[in-house]
Amino acid sequence: MPSCISVVVNSYTNDRFLPQALTSVVDQEFEGDFEIIILSPNQEFKLAEEIRSKAVERGIRVETVQVPYGPIGLGLEQGVRAARGDTIALLDDDDLWEPSKLSRIEIAFGNPAVVYFHNAQTFVDERNHPLSPLNIHRLIRHPASLLPRGRDVSVDSSDPNTLARGREYEVDFQNSSITIRKDVLESHLGSLRRVTKGEDTFLYYCALASRGTLVITTDRLTRYRIHQGGVTATGSMIGSTAGRLQKYVEYASGQQERLELVREEILRSALPQVASSLDSDLAFWSTMRSVATGSATYVDVMTRTRSLLGDTYARPRVRELIAIATGLLSFSLPKAAQIGFSAWRGIW
Repeated sequence: MPSCISVVVNSYTNDRFLPQALTSVVDQEFEGDFEIIILSPNQEFKLAEEIRSKAVERGIRVETVQVPYGPIGLGLEQGVRAARGDTIALLDDDDLWEPSKLSRIEIAFGNPAVVYFHNAQTFVDERNHPLSPLNIHRLIRHPASLLPRGRDVSVDSSDPNTLARGREYEVDFQNSSITIRKDVLESHLGSLRRVTKGEDTFLYYCALASRGTLVITTDRLTRYRIHQGGVTATGSMIGSTAGRLQKYVEYASGQQERLELVREEILRSALPQVASSLDSDLAFWSTMRSVATGSATYVDVMTRTRSLLGDTYARPRVRELIAIATGLLSFSLPKAAQIGFSAWRGIW
């Protein structure tokens, strides 16, 4: 059981939502020890008095760490160094937690073998109203979030069978749903500094490489906000078709870059099945990017398709099947494939 949970709140671009995020933390139905560390590049940042008073009343330590604009991994590194707790729970400034979140974290880490906890989320709009359960964003990018609540899996990275089950649940990586043991991050702080954005995938592979146990649940303990200024929404609501396609190419390129960093810095001592899992993800993003740019050849896509479908322990996920279908379309109708990619990214 964690002696203290450090809640690390990324506050870079969405200050207007930050009070709601912090309120969802200080109002937790949790009697254990936890602290809040706010990462902000704003030199004039001030905590709202109402939130400060609630924190003082409950005996919650709140610290603001000034971080530079730039790589999000560099800011998180400073947050880890400032944390007193042995468990790090992440929360982005435009998301919220359900009241039982910290209690579930405490239960998960009551097992000393657990190094990572990930929960599903409810998608909400700017006013914190739940989006339709059939929202296209969920169906394509986060299919695991449609699974019934209450499904839990413990993933042993040394066991291919449990790793396969975990991959069915972890397709909806999201920072505000991740909790990871501090010592796991401390082993990779040098690499973390190089992560420019989207550290969720990086943290997942850090946990796998630790050879500990990962707990993944379909219970929706996070409220993930879709809004005009969000990273997810940027490029899908604004700009021309060409602009959206370019943003998708940049996004896929960024995913490849992060996974290559994982391969270079983390997997030296990882077990073979973890490396195979990484290869599958790299093949996926490489295929997506190649098709989006129109640079994929028949041989390329066939080779990558075999890689995506040939994994002996992980069944193909929704996104792999979409990549394959679009890749096949690109041979007969290359322009149509690119337009289809743009339309997909538009609703993503």
